[in-house]
Amino acid sequence: MPVSAEDGRVLAGPERESAVFEDGLKRKYDLWLEEIFSLLPEDVQRKFWESLDDWLLYLEILIQQTGFQKKKVRQITEKAKIFAEDIENIEDLQKLPLHQLNVLANQEISELKLFSLLQGAVQCSGNRLMLGLDLPAMTVLNVRAVQTVAAAYGFDVRKPFETVAALKVFHCATVPKRFQKQYWEELKAFAEKQEEIDVRKPITGLPWMNHLLVQLFKGFVVHMLRKKRYNGWPLLSMAIGGWANFRVTKDVTDLAKRFYQYRLSRGNE
Repeated sequence: MPVSAEDGRVLAGPERESAVFEDGLKRKYDLWLEEIFSLLPEDVQRKFWESLDDWLLYLEILIQQTGFQKKKVRQITEKAKIFAEDIENIEDLQKLPLHQLNVLANQEISELKLFSLLQGAVQCSGNRLMLGLDLPAMTVLNVRAVQTVAAAYGFDVRKPFETVAALKVFHCATVPKRFQKQYWEELKAFAEKQEEIDVRKPITGLPWMNHLLVQLFKGFVVHMLRKKRYNGWPLLSMAIGGWANFRVTKDVTDLAKRFYQYRLSRGNE
């Protein structure tokens, strides 16, 4: 029997109430976080975010210079020659149609997600030192993931604009979903004015603290579960660590793929 519009509204009532309740909790949480940070002097807050931005920028440049990432860029270029033999450098990839670039990107993304899953499981295998290194290791992996996806679509992140763009992509992908629409629009606007790069303009901000807090909470949960072992292995903590890191890398690579596809589509208009 078909459900009337009125019955549909009644049936959907509990779901709507749950969504409203959840949104209310999120708003209260955001206000609480703002109040906590407002207790700090403004110059301390400013220096904190500047230091965090500088650290991410140095990290990205360092990753660009590693032999591993340079080798990865060469591998992508070599793979692209399957589609066109005249491919000589990363930017030549933009000559290829989008569906071929998607093939290259999807291959790299699959490897990145698998590596993230394994890295999370190993980092959360019970060793305190390894667990302590999980957050920096995951940050390195996901910053490199954006660089790799950018390369697969023909963008050279060694250029100053592309360096900042990649960091903005990483930031947008790792803030809570409720903030992503705002940062996605800012990201698209940034892509439209490539000549107006201001490296002093902040990249991270208070919403990104949620990412750090979630990772710290994950570390706490894994630490508490490290003694629950099966055949000598902390399988539960390894599963949580692997799944959590996999989800972050999936979010990062999905948004990076969407952003560089958008860039190409705008360039072809």
